[in-house]
Amino acid sequence: MLPAQRITLIKDILLDKKSIDTSTLSSYLDVSEVTIRKYFDQLEKEGFLKKVHGGAVLNSEESAPASSTEEDALSQYEISIALAASDLVNDGDSIFIGSGNLCFALAAHLHAKKNLSVVTTNINAVSHLQKSASNIYLLGGDIQADNDGFLYSSGPNCLQQLSHIYVSKAFFSVDALDMNAGITTNEVFQIELLKTVTQIAAQPVILASSHTFDKIALHRFGPLQSFPLYITDNQIPDSYKNYFYSNNIRLISAYNI
Repeated sequence: MLPAQRITLIKDILLDKKSIDTSTLSSYLDVSEVTIRKYFDQLEKEGFLKKVHGGAVLNSEESAPASSTEEDALSQYEISIALAASDLVNDGDSIFIGSGNLCFALAAHLHAKKNLSVVTTNINAVSHLQKSASNIYLLGGDIQADNDGFLYSSGPNCLQQLSHIYVSKAFFSVDALDMNAGITTNEVFQIELLKTVTQIAAQPVILASSHTFDKIALHRFGPLQSFPLYITDNQIPDSYKNYFYSNNIRLISAYNI
């Protein structure tokens, strides 16, 4: 990870948590505490934070507006996954963001990025994407709501619109992951969407909370090896860590801050 990427991630964490300690950041970013303090020095000169004993706090003038109902509903694990996923996104990227709370959390933590072009079915995420994206393409179609109340567009119109689009990265969340059953969801449309977007994305990524592992939903997309990269929280079962390693599937296990 480049220094600029670490600084962006520190900003994301402070905007979300308002404070952070040096040792936690040192472990999360895998750098020394001396390096973390140098980042704090730089951000304090910019007026972004104030150093305190053992860490730093967000400058009150930089505080984000009050959280929405959707943001309040996000768990700490989901936020950690979103922060890890946001580190894969570079300024100027073209990306796809799928439906659900994890993808919403990702959109909410891209505010430090610049000039993104975003294609999405995630209706709730649009208000956050306006802070980081120069182009937002909300796919049209039927409006559906998932079990958590997050709205998304679906149907054949979405798939047709995607046929003329190419993105550098695509982020999805799914309902269930299992070593034998593979990737499964409860909605047929999500299967068709996965098939379409994986064909037009250079780097497809699955965002998955640990509670989705060892679960089986109704409709099967394919084996876990269908995706080259998964981002999850640090509660993933060891058996799956071993499975991903044995099958040469890249796994990012987000640190819980």
